[in-house]
Amino acid sequence: MDTPSDSSELATDSEVDPDRAIATRPARIIVVLLAIAAAGALLAAQHLKGRQPLLDSAVWRPPAGVFEPQNGPATVSFKPYYADTLTVSVVHDGKLVAVIGRDYRDRAYQRSATFAWNGRTATGRRAAPGDYQVEVHFQRLDRTTLVPSVEFEIK
Repeated sequence: MDTPSDSSELATDSEVDPDRAIATRPARIIVVLLAIAAAGALLAAQHLKGRQPLLDSAVWRPPAGVFEPQNGPATVSFKPYYADTLTVSVVHDGKLVAVIGRDYRDRAYQRSATFAWNGRTATGRRAAPGDYQVEVHFQRLDRTTLVPSVEFEIK
């Protein structure tokens, strides 16, 4: 095996194969872009992690998680962490079913807000059997969240 005896025999930058140099440039750019994207994702996750939740103390009635509209309306109660104007909706697979509270103004931490749903859609029809959730939109904050621990099924 031949090894260079002095530094004059080592390849210099000008002697590197030009095809190889061109091929490694995109790989280096991709690695740098991936590192920047990873750092950005980490910063975004830390920002979201530091945010206070929008709601507290959610209570759903009936508590069993099965809602039978013929037995009367279901209610959801929660305390908002922020003073704001709220719109409260029932959703199914992320799609609006009914608005159960519109332009509701509340103060932060003051009291539980309670909303009732009769099991009917926005058009007045009985909602189909399935799984439903309650969503709250904070107008001033321009944020929307699902009420924690409130999922129910219509039989």
